Amino acid sequence: SASPIHALTDLPRVSIVYFAVDQDPALITFAAERSEGVVIAGAGAGEFSEEFMQAINALSIPVVVSSRIDDGIITQDSVLCPSTVAANNLSPQKAAILLRLALTRGTDRAELIRIFDEY
Repeated sequence: SASPIHALTDLPRVSIVYFAVDQDPALITFAAERSEGVVIAGAGAGEFSEEFMQAINALSIPVVVSSRIDDGIITQDSVLCPSTVAANNLSPQKAAILLRLALTRGTDRAELIRIFDEY
């Protein structure tokens, strides 16, 4: 059973990696090696390159896909990588906070999807 949030002294580390044209996908691997979860700040509707997709698919930690633009929603049925979790309408920064909190409950993808759908 997970501890109540007020009993925690720290939260899991989550990194945000912004996608841009010609962005080095090694940044995803670098961030993942130092984090318990990663948020991808994708273009438009959360899109990113094939190279980003390969790097994400190689990870064993939770990955949430958000958008770097101010408007729009990333839905679970629109994510490019089936292993990822959609941030819905959350900005990358808000998605990272929610992922940090969610990871205190575990890494089960179905539960992470439920949490991001709810909040």
